[in-house]
Amino acid sequence: TRPWQRPWQRPTRATGLGLSALGVELSAATGGIAVDAKLRTTVKGVYAAGDCTGDQQYTHYAGFQGAIAARNILLPLSDQGVATSRVPGCVFTSPEVAKVGLTESEARAEGKAGGVAVAYRRMGQVDRAVTMG
Repeated sequence: TRPWQRPWQRPTRATGLGLSALGVELSAATGGIAVDAKLRTTVKGVYAAGDCTGDQQYTHYAGFQGAIAARNILLPLSDQGVATSRVPGCVFTSPEVAKVGLTESEARAEGKAGGVAVAYRRMGQVDRAVTMG
């Protein structure tokens, strides 16, 4: 986790819930409930989705994960419910904060073919910023 990526998020609190008594393991990496790519926990038939997994804490991402987990539980499907770090994110503060994709340094570190392009937009060119002052 990069400090700039999640400064607004709450720490995941999955301890003290009696999960270990059930055999549900916590992730050392996230502090949340450990899940595989299909949102299955370490206990057969138990799934977890959203903030409790310690993954990216965005409302739209939790909804996506919940829908995938429900589908994987109820239907004979096996959809992946854990996305990569390229999940668009928005925090509903005033003004809103959003991010999409890699940072410039991450893209350069990955050695993207064709180089890296960075786009900037002045707030005076954003209609909502202009109308809200």
